[in-house]
Amino acid sequence: MFASIKNKLYALMAVTMLGFVVLGYFANKSANDAKLAATKLTLSGSVEIRFAEAMMELRGYQLMFDQKNVDEYKNSIAKLAGHIKELEKIVKFQETKDAIVEIKKTTAEWEAINEPRIALIDKYKRESHTEAFEDTEDGKKLHELTKKSKEKYDEIDVKVERLSSMLKEQNFGILEKNSSIMDAILIIQSILLISVFTVIIKSIRSSIHSAAVSCKEIMDTKVLNKKIVSTSKDEINEIVENVNMLMA
Repeated sequence: MFASIKNKLYALMAVTMLGFVVLGYFANKSANDAKLAATKLTLSGSVEIRFAEAMMELRGYQLMFDQKNVDEYKNSIAKLAGHIKELEKIVKFQETKDAIVEIKKTTAEWEAINEPRIALIDKYKRESHTEAFEDTEDGKKLHELTKKSKEKYDEIDVKVERLSSMLKEQNFGILEKNSSIMDAILIIQSILLISVFTVIIKSIRSSIHSAAVSCKEIMDTKVLNKKIVSTSKDEINEIVENVNMLMA
């Protein structure tokens, strides 16, 4: 099948084209994986920011009693839920999905603690800052809720940080794997191209050499009807056969 030079050149072209197609596929895959990795890391960063914003608004409300702080707290929580939902859709590893479920669960617990805390602050406002209030039942309750809220926030912070580290490790691992695959494809393609090219060159050189030897013998012996020999079945051999027919 690959005896002729033309077919060998077709094989060389096929190997080259196949290599470009495979490289193009992995280049496109790498670009998409890079975009997805950037999206995941951006969302995980947004999750951290929204949690920090929500905590700051809570502290602001406990200090200033401005309803705007409560509204911004709720707004941050709503945006946070949106970021988590988006992130949940695009993660693939079960470990990451489990980490997100844990964050959602802990966030719900944090919100449950903050609701009565906000209600008590709203009820007592500036009175909640007095020493007399601290000794009351509601004062002790507010102190306990504030403490639990901080502890729960610290727990969330650790889990979000763990999620961010997990996403970085996973996505950088995917990108590194893609890079290694592309390097391997380039090496394999180079080896195949060199191999096919070497076979073509050897075939042509062999045909030319055998024909040249036969021609020299004819020149030396002056026997014009002596056949010129070609060792391969390629286009050079066809030319040699035609010459032999003319000389016969």
